[in-house]
Amino acid sequence: MSRRDIKNDTAITWGRHKVHFVLLIGIAKDEMAYFRDALDIIIDLYSSIDKTSRLMQTDTFEEFVDVFTQSIS
Repeated sequence: MSRRDIKNDTAITWGRHKVHFVLLIGIAKDEMAYFRDALDIIIDLYSSIDKTSRLMQTDTFEEFVDVFTQSIS
């Protein structure tokens, strides 16, 4: 997996679980008021097997963002 990868096609071991996505979220101090809304969107997205499957089918960051934003509309 390179720095440009957005997902790992082969699951990696994370504790007792296998994962395909690891998210790093950076939020500026003056935008912390938006954190809960952003977290709720991310939880909803990854709680859905259908939405997660669509994310797994993406190959580029642009495709990932497109699927991600379609899922929250």
